[in-house]
Amino acid sequence: MQRGYIRQNPFRGNRKNLFIAEAEPVLSILEAKEFEKLIVACPDDRWRGICTVGYYAGLRLGEIANLAWKDLDFKERLLHVDNKEDHRTKSRTNRVIPMSGADVGGPFGYVYHDETLRYGPG
Repeated sequence: MQRGYIRQNPFRGNRKNLFIAEAEPVLSILEAKEFEKLIVACPDDRWRGICTVGYYAGLRLGEIANLAWKDLDFKERLLHVDNKEDHRTKSRTNRVIPMSGADVGGPFGYVYHDETLRYGPG
């Protein structure tokens, strides 16, 4: 401004105009047929269980890996996703997710968490 190169300070006023807006990422949700292909491609029942829980319950991989049998309430058909000492959820809040008919039983029986609870109800 002092040397006459610009007429006004570009940092004065609305700063949002200074940044290039990036396109919002497009969410990719698997169609039922794509999910079936994923399940067929899984190498074993453990991976089929992990993919099924993630698909139907909408859990992240870290949340699935940190599930414990006490987090599964088959009677009330609820899945408790809680913060634990060694794992925090992305939002850092505990939540309860209803189990759909597709993910009750079998898939949860294949996800193991430690050597003592290798397989469970199914």
